[in-house]
Amino acid sequence: SIYHVADQTGTFGVLRLVNPYRKRTPPGPQLPYVLLKPALRLQREWEAYGSGARAGLTPRPLWRASDALLCEYLPYRPLQDLLLKDPASAWDLLLRASQALHALHQSGVTHMDASLANMLADPGQTRIVLIDFEYAPAADLSFAEQKVYDHLRLLESTWKFIRPGDRAASQRWLDSVSAAFDEEMRRVSLHRLEPALGRILSHPDIAGPLKRLFNQ
Repeated sequence: SIYHVADQTGTFGVLRLVNPYRKRTPPGPQLPYVLLKPALRLQREWEAYGSGARAGLTPRPLWRASDALLCEYLPYRPLQDLLLKDPASAWDLLLRASQALHALHQSGVTHMDASLANMLADPGQTRIVLIDFEYAPAADLSFAEQKVYDHLRLLESTWKFIRPGDRAASQRWLDSVSAAFDEEMRRVSLHRLEPALGRILSHPDIAGPLKRLFNQ
């Protein structure tokens, strides 16, 4: 459960509290991510915010207990809201979101649930931060596979919002993602990731260009 925390000066934090009454269905074993037990989930989020905040890519972590975590409140809007307001901006938003993901990866952190809903932009849209690190990579997933999955999961989660007539206009995003890939990422097999990426890996407008990113 998530709450805003305020004092007499205004809202200053976001509290994530473990809710023991909320039932969560664990992901299937074929998927590249897992849902950790609550204490480990909070630990992962705390560590992600710590590393990300040093690079200006996440809210600052402020306090934690065994069943709660408090991070900085930022008066930003989800990129998903910007997309819904202006569907024609989809590829521009994806381009900027993948650049933020690349910067996060350079800080040693992967997200595993990347979406425009989990990225916030400041009012001037000059800064993007990532939130909600509640999923963790599957135990057998390499760091290169995690990074590839983040970029492709971002597209997968956005694809249904991209207007059909705009879906082929992907080249700038593909060029940006390609530039972020190192050789280890280019050698990643999509077979391990495919169960979570069916929408884009089977769509004729994007499946071919995506697969050409890899040395396969």
